[in-house]
Amino acid sequence: MRNIDSYEEQYVSKEDLAGLFEQKYQVKYRQKIVTQGLHKYRHNSILEVGCAMDSQGNYIEDMKEYVIVEPGHEFIERAKTDLEGKDVHYVEGFLEDKIEILKNWNYDFIIVGSLLHELENPALFLEKLQNLCNKDTVVHVNVPNARSVHRLLAEKSGFIKDVHLLTDRNEQFQQHRVFDLETLSLLIQEVGGEILDRGSYFIKPFTHEQMMQCLDAGIISEDVMDGLDRLIDYLPDLGSEIYVNFRFL
Repeated sequence: MRNIDSYEEQYVSKEDLAGLFEQKYQVKYRQKIVTQGLHKYRHNSILEVGCAMDSQGNYIEDMKEYVIVEPGHEFIERAKTDLEGKDVHYVEGFLEDKIEILKNWNYDFIIVGSLLHELENPALFLEKLQNLCNKDTVVHVNVPNARSVHRLLAEKSGFIKDVHLLTDRNEQFQQHRVFDLETLSLLIQEVGGEILDRGSYFIKPFTHEQMMQCLDAGIISEDVMDGLDRLIDYLPDLGSEIYVNFRFL
């Protein structure tokens, strides 16, 4: 069982350079890829599974019906403040425990952002999620990429033995595995998902902490960050995170 209080405390820590990079930059590029999916697929009714400190709802201009399920109380309260005045329904708790409440809405698009790698049993989670989907519901999932440039560099530099092994930061944030595109796709197919499209995004050559240090020191700029995001055109599978859009058959 995830310790949400501990997770929230570490996630919002101002002393954690890696966490600051996550909130200021990594989330930005993650939200960008979700937005692309929303532009591509019907999304009159959206479910966001886990909003953390910056809900995707902050970036949807044509929001109609929006539901957030989130176990972190501080995260929920932040979303309520940010999204005040918008038609948003909040369900505090783990999705697995709130299925009956969440069935009150009929979803076109479900966002599962940066979550599956934190679950002890992601297959069971996806099976529960299927109860909230109809034949047309598109599910977007994204997770860190085992075969990202910075993990491949760490392996070739001798810092880690295998890109799929958990790092200290993975364990700190209660993460249980590191997916690559093939293992994530296989998991989705095993629970009855039909993959619509998939890929990776935002090339990151160093760890979160090292990237933040480079930014603070002026070694790299905001323009370079956006250039790293566009570099995915040349390294399509080596982004820092991967995504899959799928439907349940």
